[in-house]
Amino acid sequence: MQKVNSVVRISFASGMIGLVFGSTGGKVDRILQGQNRMGWNVAEVIPAPPSSCCGLSLVATPGLWTISSGYLFIMEKSR
Repeated sequence: MQKVNSVVRISFASGMIGLVFGSTGGKVDRILQGQNRMGWNVAEVIPAPPSSCCGLSLVATPGLWTISSGYLFIMEKSR
């Protein structure tokens, strides 16, 4: 049985914006349930390095937004 793979990156908001608008568990659950409905299954989870950003945005929004990390979900399904 041949399988195909896909990568789903889930990043989280941090700082004050993350506290107000972010639910890490809810975001992961919502995205993975959508992937499961399309027939994808999680094969592996890898911690993702923080995404690159402009240092100016960190200075312009102190405390509102900071660098955050996330996860790479390796998905697979039968062809």
